[in-house]
Amino acid sequence: MAERLEPAAAAAVDLAQVGSHDRVLDVACGTGNGAVLASRRGARVTGVDLEPALLEVARRRAPEVEWLCADAAALPAGDGAHGLRLETLSRATLELAFADVAEARRFLVRTAGHVLAAEPHLRREGRWEALQADLEALIAARARPAGDGIALELGYVLARARA
Repeated sequence: MAERLEPAAAAAVDLAQVGSHDRVLDVACGTGNGAVLASRRGARVTGVDLEPALLEVARRRAPEVEWLCADAAALPAGDGAHGLRLETLSRATLELAFADVAEARRFLVRTAGHVLAAEPHLRREGRWEALQADLEALIAARARPAGDGIALELGYVLARARA
């Protein structure tokens, strides 16, 4: 999965022109593609994700990065948060190919830590299947036919800040 998102992470890091003078916050970092690349360029990096299993993979890839298991919406905001002053927000797009809508849905659920974390709760409330159906409807509306399957454009966001 992470390998499929590496080109988007590289594009975001390139677009942000990350260098050794930067302090980077990679929000919803997953297994750390963007954070790892920024760290290799000498930036001081913090990666944040809600899913501990994804962060474990990220930690093995780049132990020098500060990895936080947290809800990005609950992080402190404003100047001085994590010593960061937000300067640039980069968005790179990546088009991924899937056999069908169901495969795209499975990929998106597996790469979204907040969805995985909420699965037991949603199943208890009987809302898991509705979420899956809504996600498939969204994918079907946004995907385009490609070869024997579909193509779906996804975004990757990277924030760059200067200390």
